[in-house]
Amino acid sequence: MEELYARILEYQKAMGYDFASRTIEERMVMFRDYMVALQIEQVELAQELPIKPWRPLSDQDHSPNGVLAEEWVDSLFFLFDQALVLQLTKEELREAFERKMTKNLNRIKEGYNG
Repeated sequence: MEELYARILEYQKAMGYDFASRTIEERMVMFRDYMVALQIEQVELAQELPIKPWRPLSDQDHSPNGVLAEEWVDSLFFLFDQALVLQLTKEELREAFERKMTKNLNRIKEGYNG
């Protein structure tokens, strides 16, 4: 995750974005824009999948994994963009991931299924 974070940060700098120099109001507008963009990317990913439960899978087309991976990565870009807008560091994200993973694994061990 740290390498991805660094690469996205590099990309954002190449685009001329410096989130640290933005006001909180500007960053929140950007966050909302990224949220909408993320939703659009998720819809685009869904459109590449056979997602109609009322039709047999054999009657539905779906894209090859390369296309699916690219659509998924588009979403990942916007998730990382949101993290950067919120000024979350790669260490904070890694620590939060580890805490949440531990919590989720403990839930599974305790029989939690929801």
